[in-house]
Amino acid sequence: MQDDAALRQYFQALAEHGRALVGRLPIPPETQPIARTFATLQPAIAAARADCVRALQALPRPAPLARGADDPPIGMNGIGVLADRLTILICKEFYVRTRYRRPAQADAIHREQIADIVACLALARPGHASLLEKVSPIAVAAAFDSFVAAYYDLLGANLLMWETQELLYTRDMDSVPAEELRDYIRFFSQANMLRNRCIAESERLYWAGA
Repeated sequence: MQDDAALRQYFQALAEHGRALVGRLPIPPETQPIARTFATLQPAIAAARADCVRALQALPRPAPLARGADDPPIGMNGIGVLADRLTILICKEFYVRTRYRRPAQADAIHREQIADIVACLALARPGHASLLEKVSPIAVAAAFDSFVAAYYDLLGANLLMWETQELLYTRDMDSVPAEELRDYIRFFSQANMLRNRCIAESERLYWAGA
């Protein structure tokens, strides 16, 4: 079996960069209205993008493991979908640790779940970039020139969706103003399309060596 230690180190570094970024963004300890998320968190993610992408590009990225003719099918375990899982777990760890104040559970997410996805990323082989594409007239204006740029925007999209979805799980829907719910539905459809684009581009650009 080929040694995947260098690749594990690379993907672990990606995870740690993501954890550090989420930890310094303006996310309050309590659930916030969607309008406040749009006014504070969304621009903060955009403002941090250039510096974070440069830092991620500076990480030495080992060549992927050699592929064999008898490699089994990978299903949804391609780079793009696994990167999506990784960014969601980064968000989950953060919210469990900070908003719900369950440090032991958050430690377990980091130690077990994130580590498991990192290990899978190191062993990944090419998958289908368009696996999660939806049939929709919604157009997403997003262009990426590198795997890490797509990864950053994937993390940003999942973080914004997590933050906005918090109200669905923590507030009485009958008390939420109708306009706020419409804002959520409008945002979620667009953000989910961006997320799927980032998944596809992460897959494509990683194997293109970009």
